[in-house]
Amino acid sequence: SSTHVGASPPPSSSPPLRVPFLGMSNTGGTVNSDNDCDDLKNEMIALPLRISQELEELQNQLHFIEALEERNNAQLDSFIDEEDQWNSMEQFERDLISSKDEIEEQMEALVAGLVNNWMGQKSMDG
Repeated sequence: SSTHVGASPPPSSSPPLRVPFLGMSNTGGTVNSDNDCDDLKNEMIALPLRISQELEELQNQLHFIEALEERNNAQLDSFIDEEDQWNSMEQFERDLISSKDEIEEQMEALVAGLVNNWMGQKSMDG
């Protein structure tokens, strides 16, 4: 019998990690006008907001997963074993618990993206 309470089952196939990339929106690879500079500054301002929003969404999912794990631990005595409990859960609950490691990895990547963005802004500020 495999353990599913408090541990993640094998990873499911899920969409790849989406980490925003800050790129130049001009031609030729150089900033050649004030508009391009303004576009880049606007992107650098908007990027942390987009990352923060995605990070908040992932944090909410992680809190829900942790609540499910707490509930499962509290109710384990009501089931024959952990596998019986796992099988009694709704599919979306199993999917969420199964995605815990991936969600934590995505959160780490997003935090790294925020740090990189902040460092980029600091270097542009001088």
